[in-house]
Amino acid sequence: MAIQRKMGIKAFSRKSAPKDEPEAEATDEEAEEEAAPSKRKERAASDALPTKQATGKHRLKKKGRDPRFDRLSGHFNEDLFQKAYGFIDDYRQSELQQMKQELKKTKQPEKAAKLQHEIKRLESKEATRQETKRMQELKRRLRKEEAEKVKQGKKPYFIKRSEFKRIALVDKYEQLAKHEGGTAKLDRILEKRRKRNAAKERKGMPKRRRTVAEE
Repeated sequence: MAIQRKMGIKAFSRKSAPKDEPEAEATDEEAEEEAAPSKRKERAASDALPTKQATGKHRLKKKGRDPRFDRLSGHFNEDLFQKAYGFIDDYRQSELQQMKQELKKTKQPEKAAKLQHEIKRLESKEATRQETKRMQELKRRLRKEEAEKVKQGKKPYFIKRSEFKRIALVDKYEQLAKHEGGTAKLDRILEKRRKRNAAKERKGMPKRRRTVAEE
């Protein structure tokens, strides 16, 4: 009380009053520290892509590369290919001959039927392969002949598809005639072609109307 009388009531009150400001500042810092982890979690959650969210339509897709149409694969050399893999044709022929020999020996009807079916399938594939090879050789030969004519000063001439078919047909008949028994085989092919063309013509003709007497 003596000190209070000496200092005065107002001064004593200011000195003896508790200091609340530092405690308030400490409380604000603690609040910021407590709020910081939650803010980081919210930021991480916003950056993460939900697993159920659909992917964008305009995302770039990695395109595949087809070596058949890619210049990086180089130019196809058919002659080199035939030399490198010509043994495959020999293997096919050997397999076909073995199946024919097995067909002669077998006495089981079911096995014989399967062998016959497989032999026909292989022969058909081989015929298609040989025909494709012949057409490629013919194209190469015609291109070579045309290149020689251009070197001689003649204008380049590009064969039309219809004309090439006609040349290929003539070449096919010539190849058949060269082989042993080719003439007879060629005659059979021509006869079949004539019959097929005649059947097409009859099918395309208008049908004759029936008269009253015929009815």
